[in-house]
Amino acid sequence: MSNYFLFTTIFQVRLVKAAPVKMVRDPVKIEFFSGPRSFRVPAQENSIAVKGIDTPVAEDTVLSREATLQLSGDSKYVMLTARTKERNPYIARKFCESAVDRTITDLSVLYGRGLFAKLIYRGWLVDENFIVEAWLSVHEPIVIPPNTESLLCALSEQQNLDEDISKRYELMSRFYSKSLLVMPSEEKLLYLWTILEIFPMKNTTDIRPIGEYLAARIKRSASEIKELLAIGPAFGVRSDLVHNGVLSLDGPEKGKFFEKLESICIEVLRGMSGIEYDGVLEKYFA
Repeated sequence: MSNYFLFTTIFQVRLVKAAPVKMVRDPVKIEFFSGPRSFRVPAQENSIAVKGIDTPVAEDTVLSREATLQLSGDSKYVMLTARTKERNPYIARKFCESAVDRTITDLSVLYGRGLFAKLIYRGWLVDENFIVEAWLSVHEPIVIPPNTESLLCALSEQQNLDEDISKRYELMSRFYSKSLLVMPSEEKLLYLWTILEIFPMKNTTDIRPIGEYLAARIKRSASEIKELLAIGPAFGVRSDLVHNGVLSLDGPEKGKFFEKLESICIEVLRGMSGIEYDGVLEKYFA
């Protein structure tokens, strides 16, 4: 029985006419194959939980928390699988993702980016041992009112009053949408921090405009904003990642950091849209 946990990334490939069936650069195994083929994977995780309602981390199947990934028979694939005996999910994922991403990059350096046509799956495999992960955020239930259509139109009108704001909001929206699709990670940090660099940090590398913008919006001093929202330390985390290659966060600390950073980004986006401050940041000043 294997003691390893397996993390894989599967791409559909189109340009490969011939390749070795299997190659190993420990801890990564690279496999080229044609479908059909199926794999056991953890069932879909819930990332949003409703306050007051028990929400399972993963949906139960008949035997366990797993699902079947089916690959069609009319396509070719490349599968990169890293193995680890690390039992801490955060450390295990970081180790495996780093090994897989290095291999993807090295293959691209050798043979071009066209090798990786379409991402099919990225995550853990169910073997003798497997890991189920979930980052849960708890929220109050939402009611979408009948006047939402008119509200959306009003937001567009406000955002388009200034051509510069309109262009910046459009770009910020692209980064925000992408940030929703990834768990707390290096990618999510770069997506969210880039939003703040586009605005309020326009035309500068100085972080002071963030505090000044929020201070005017929520009627607090810029120094209070900077200290209690920890904008300087957040910038330090970003700088540590970009310049030193390290995301210096782990476990519960990581979840709290990203929750606060996302709240700051949302408040900036709401301000650009003409929405009045509703006190969502007040918990950080208590």
